[in-house]
Parts: sequence; C-alpha cells; structure tokens
Amino acid sequence: MPEHPLPKAGLFLVLALLIGLLPWLPASAALLGKDGMARVIHDLGPLEARVISCRENEVVLEYASSCHVKRGDIFTVYAKGARVRDPESGAVLGFLKAPSAVLQVTSSSEKDSRCTCTVLEKNGEITPGLPATRFSGTRAAFEVRSNIPGSARLRETIKNALPGLEWVSGDHPGPGRPPGLVFVIGQKGLEVIGPGNTLLGSYPFSKGTVERARVPGVREGATASVRPATFPFAGPRLTGRLPAYAVQVSVYD
Repeated sequence: MPEHPLPKAGLFLVLALLIGLLPWLPASAALLGKDGMARVIHDLGPLEARVISCRENEVVLEYASSCHVKRGDIFTVYAKGARVRDPESGAVLGFLKAPSAVLQVTSSSEKDSRCTCTVLEKNGEITPGLPATRFSGTRAAFEVRSNIPGSARLRETIKNALPGLEWVSGDHPGPGRPPGLVFVIGQKGLEVIGPGNTLLGSYPFSKGTVERARVPGVREGATASVRPATFPFAGPRLTGRLPAYAVQVSVYD
C-alpha cells in the first residue's frame, strides 16, 4: 500500500464521496441512541411503591430512596383479588392482584421518598399499605407526526423496552378509555404526554441521525452500491488510499 499522504484535492474528493454515502446507510433502530433509550426506560419503567395515607382524592405514596419519581407519573394501586388454589390439594397458594385505583403524581419529594397523587380512577377502596406500581398496565399508544425513516423500528424498540405498558393501536388511547400515555414521534425527537396533556419527557434524536434519514424518495432499509469513478484524462497515478477499516475509495491525480 502506498505511503504517500493524500493531497488536499484528493482529500476533499474522498470527504465528498463519504458524505454522499451517509444518507444511504440504514437508519438507526434507536434514533434516540443508547443514552436516549436509557433515559426513556429510567423515566417510564416500572417502580414499586406503597400507600401510606389516603384522604378524599389525595393519596401519598412512599417509594425506595434510590428511585426517581416526577410530576405526571402514573401509579396503579392494587388490592387483594381472587384466591389462587392448588388444583390437586386445594390449598390457597396466594391471591391475584386486582387494580384498585389509578393515580397521577402531582408533587414529589426525594428528600423523604414520598409523592402526593390525585386519583384519576377508583375501582375499590384505597387503604394504607396497599402496593402501587408505576406505569403498570397503563394504556399507551404512538402518534407519528413525521415519516422519518427508522420510526417504525423505534416504536418496536420502545415497546420491547417497556412491556409493562398496555400498548393499543390508534393515535392515542382515546376518549372513554383509562388514562394513558401518548408517545409522539416528531421530526427532531420523541415526546411522552400523560393525562391532562402533562409532558412527561422530551428525548431528542441522536445528532446526525435526523440528517442521515432525510433522503427524499429513498425507502427505509434501502441499500446502495458505489460504482468505480472514471476520469477524463489518461495515465492516472494512485496517490493514496484510506485505511482498511474505512470505505475504500482510491484517489487519483
């Protein structure tokens, strides 16, 4: 392999060719990147708590000190449901969890690991000591406001990362249904909206993925090949090549 350094003109040609290839690279399955997805899971993943007080429409929950709870989070309170018996001996093995109420956090204090919630739905009695789980069985849907390539794969990635949500079809959970979350995919990022139009999180797409995806007329997942370049002069001389790990483009002068 020649050791001659690339001349400036040749270097500019190589950069132009590489930049031209970027739009053809497959759109990332996670437009948010690893850090962005980690934030989504951290903010919207399940979290255990328990009821410590209840007065009219206000419920106070206590959770682990290592956890983070924010305004707008949704908790489902569970009561003791039907018995589960051993089919052979008839012995009681335990009880099913029965949803008793759906709460939304109005304020949170990390100092004492407690949060105050308002009752969105009530199906039974709420008493101190009952367990509550964040975003457990909460209805969720996507609203796509941009046809950015990679959005379909991003939806599947988020669904797999948050299996505790009850995913529904359509633009949003819809009227008359239990309170839920709407994952809005826009041109520049993802926003998660809770009941009462509460913004639960805003997650911008990773730098470079949006520009790479904006290719008019190119379908997601398309591939391309690079044809050898021809030059209108005789006797070209090889002056350098890129490292073996790069896209190989020979540069002539």
